[in-house]
Amino acid sequence: MMIRTKLKIVIYLCVTLGVISGIAVFYSFRHMERKLHERGEIYAIVRGVFDLTILADEYLLYHEKRPIEQWNRIYNSLSGLIDGTRDPSHRHAYLIGLEDDYRDLKVLFSRLIATSENPMFKDDLELSHRLESHRQSQILVKNQELVAWADRLQERAERGLLTGQKRIGRLIFGIIVAVSASILGLTLFIRKGVVLPFESLIEVAESIGKGNLDVRIETKARDEIGELSRAFDQMVSRLKVVMVSRASLQEEVTHRKRAEEELKKERDFISAVLSTAGAMVVVLDREGRIVRFNRACEKLTGYSFDEVEGIFLWNRLLLPEEKQSVIEVFDDLKAGKFPNINENRWISRAGEHRLITWANTVLVDEEGRVEYVIGTGIDITEKREAEKALRDAASELERRVEERTAELEEANRILNGEIEDRKRLQIALTRSEKRFRVFMDHAPTAIYLKDESLKFIYGNRTVLDYLGVTLDQFVGKTSHDYFPPDIANSHEEVDRRVLDQGMDIKGAPWKAEVGVETRWWFDIKFPVDSEAQEHLVGGISMDISELKRSEQALEERLEFEKLLADLASRLLNVTVPKFQAKIREELTRLGEFLEVDQVLIFEIEGGQTASSKPIGWRRKGIETGGFSHEATIDQHFPWIGKKALEGGAIAFSTLDEIPQQGAEELEYFRSAGIKSLAVIPLCAEKTDLGLLVLDTFRSETTWSEDFMDRLVLIGEIFTSVLARKQGEEAMQRIMAENQELRERLKAENIYLKQEITLSHSHENIIGQSEAIKDVLSLVEQVAKTKSLVLIQGETGTGKELIAQAIHSTSSRRDKTMVKVNCAALPPTLIENELFGREKGAYTGAFSRQMGRFEIANGSTLFLDEIGEMPIELQGKLLRVLEEGQFERLGSTSSIKVDVRMIAATNRDLTSAIKEGRFREDLFYRLNVFPIHLPPLRDRREDIPELIWAFIKEFERGMGKSVNSISQKSMKLMQSYSWPGNVREMRNVIERMMILCPGDALHIDLSSLELGAASPDGMSLEQTERKHILSVLEQIDWRVGGQNGAAEILGLKRTTLLTKMKKLGIQRPKK
Repeated sequence: MMIRTKLKIVIYLCVTLGVISGIAVFYSFRHMERKLHERGEIYAIVRGVFDLTILADEYLLYHEKRPIEQWNRIYNSLSGLIDGTRDPSHRHAYLIGLEDDYRDLKVLFSRLIATSENPMFKDDLELSHRLESHRQSQILVKNQELVAWADRLQERAERGLLTGQKRIGRLIFGIIVAVSASILGLTLFIRKGVVLPFESLIEVAESIGKGNLDVRIETKARDEIGELSRAFDQMVSRLKVVMVSRASLQEEVTHRKRAEEELKKERDFISAVLSTAGAMVVVLDREGRIVRFNRACEKLTGYSFDEVEGIFLWNRLLLPEEKQSVIEVFDDLKAGKFPNINENRWISRAGEHRLITWANTVLVDEEGRVEYVIGTGIDITEKREAEKALRDAASELERRVEERTAELEEANRILNGEIEDRKRLQIALTRSEKRFRVFMDHAPTAIYLKDESLKFIYGNRTVLDYLGVTLDQFVGKTSHDYFPPDIANSHEEVDRRVLDQGMDIKGAPWKAEVGVETRWWFDIKFPVDSEAQEHLVGGISMDISELKRSEQALEERLEFEKLLADLASRLLNVTVPKFQAKIREELTRLGEFLEVDQVLIFEIEGGQTASSKPIGWRRKGIETGGFSHEATIDQHFPWIGKKALEGGAIAFSTLDEIPQQGAEELEYFRSAGIKSLAVIPLCAEKTDLGLLVLDTFRSETTWSEDFMDRLVLIGEIFTSVLARKQGEEAMQRIMAENQELRERLKAENIYLKQEITLSHSHENIIGQSEAIKDVLSLVEQVAKTKSLVLIQGETGTGKELIAQAIHSTSSRRDKTMVKVNCAALPPTLIENELFGREKGAYTGAFSRQMGRFEIANGSTLFLDEIGEMPIELQGKLLRVLEEGQFERLGSTSSIKVDVRMIAATNRDLTSAIKEGRFREDLFYRLNVFPIHLPPLRDRREDIPELIWAFIKEFERGMGKSVNSISQKSMKLMQSYSWPGNVREMRNVIERMMILCPGDALHIDLSSLELGAASPDGMSLEQTERKHILSVLEQIDWRVGGQNGAAEILGLKRTTLLTKMKKLGIQRPKK
């Protein structure tokens, strides 16, 4: 339909609506006018009837002529009104009744007039008046009704008039609305059908004029404008095809250039980050070979990238013991367990060890396989060296970046001429960008950039996840938007220093609250210069929360270990009289340190829990109702005590955790006000020594596994103290019994000395003197027991023979006795010799070695020269003697052995204790059954028998036969003091046998003259010194070797050197 036709239809509709509205208004006004006229007529009739009624009343009352005149006048006018309203359509029903009353009134009034004028009827006048009065009263009543009806009629007429006015008003308003709607519809029609299409055409034309061809005219109209729009749209489509085909090549070239610029910016950013970062960066391929090794790593290790490129990381840069752990971390990363944080030690070319903290992640290819493993590390050994390495790495990386940039520019110049090369470059750029994004987003460290106004312009995935924002939300914000004012101000102060000084700055560790968790961070800030000459601040933040927690745990561990060390050292030499006071003092320190309210130790003596009474400490201000210092384990801990002694440490955080079996204890705990408790058994060698009990009264306490492990360690110290205390008490009892036994034996000796016989032959022990018989008697008595034996005597008295005799007589004789000479071993090797070692326990320990204690399991261990044992090993030896178990060097596993130990010494151990060279507690532990060997000078009657025994021994070896010894030689041998005792005599006899030409043995008096001439008042040490000097001078000061002084004196070379140093013997200068 054409636009002209549409306009004609709209105009015709508007005119028709106006005509209809005018007619409706005209007839409404006519109806209203008729209603008003009718109202006036009715009102006039009612008024006339009323007036007639009044006049009739006046006439009846006053009989005047004047009312008659008025009556006729009103009647004539009222007759005209009534006749004029005879149209039934305009008459009301009440008006018809009024007309009837009007006629009755007219008749009545005529009769009144006639009666009043006729004299004949004067007598009947009063009667007529009465009759008419009655009629008049009825007319008055009807008149009142007529007035009321007239009022209602007037009110109804007024309401009808008002309703008519409102109806006319609504009609006029409707006409106005209809006309306005018609005008508005006409306007909208013109705008939509004519104006808007023309405006769309104008806008499209302007867009095309500006070069925008991505426009389209959407219309479904079939009029002239629709045809014009479709034609215009076809023209734009053809023009677009032409323009697109023309700009396609230019757009592709522009896109390639933009991609190259973005790649260059990305590479510049990566180079800037890597070159200025203070952290070490190592990139490994999927096999573990080094493919990237930044300058910080080169500086730390002393190896260049060319030297380590392509080799396995753990083959050169790591300590051997670190290799396996690093390989396991590498395997975890390849298995997808990343990011990962670990620590390991690197070794430099110069052999220097460095501790590095690593944050590791991986880079995957397009198929999701691990292509590279990337490690970012910080040298936490020396921060200053790390800063220097960072600066060196920055300069080296800048040089490489410049070289790489030059190469890229040359490559870009070549790629500008080849479309295929550009496509490959585009693919490479896309992959590089993707790898960079993956690298940055998967880096476990937070990496971000700030502009000169200290607003964030970049943050990797770690930053965004930590803050819980997107990159769009992050960019443009400052530190104040995410951190408290003190932390934000500190960060911005460091950022400004980086911008002002243009140098790297390492910040102090700082912490931030994340929900209920506290996280620690370590920052490295560095300047970054972009191509736009903008000065940026780069930052790397590493989450060191685990390191901080480890340090805190280490500090707590060190404090606890210090407590253990102090506790052990203070309780080391506690004596029995001071035991309770010292234990109570240490329990006070322990309770304060562990923050409990009560600590008790119940000591069990002889395995009887019924007699155990506590030693305890209770915090001040704690009042309980059920505890007594006279309490025993059986009274208050019958079930828990037995449970702990049988199954180990037991703890209850709340009393509700105590089972039904502990109902008796539960009642006591509640009455005492105990909230939580822990019970640690004190046991040694399957012997119950006591219980350590910790209680809390103020609040309930959760006993963690680590806390219980610490309590077990504390319990071991108190176990050792109780064992030592009970051991000392047992030692005192044994010593008292031993003394009683000695006195009894001495008394028996008086009577049986001549008749004593030995039950064993002891073939290797020669002598019939009373002194040697007493020793052999003690040997037979102690051999049947497992008791420790301490053999004391001078050098050469035969201590090893006595030890062998004890072993041969004991039930362990089927196994070989193991011997260790503590003086013949260097102090550093005694521990290894006694307790053994694990492979790798120290440098040079290439295999595992069993110690002498382990070899002697089930047999006897003879420790000769025990007085020469270093003081630091005596404590470990004491533990073996008390507990029967030890650990190899380099091992934490205890080894339990059954060894009977015999110790020997030529020292005065009591003097060594006073000098601090020998532990008193070890001496008491060894001195269970002491045996003192007499020197040869105290049993001279055994010398002839010993001489002939040695002669028989050497005869077999030398093939000689000696039948006699001169009396003088025998006497000389008996008179000599023999400082070297039996060993020295044996060596002298051997020397004389070598020099003896026949069957008679002659003693060289010159060699023994010194000893024979020694005054009786000379000490043993002086005699020994002179004798050693004499022997050394005879053989020209040759100490070792065949026929050396050591061999002649019957000593080991090391023993002789020790004696020479002790006696101050030095070779004189020539």
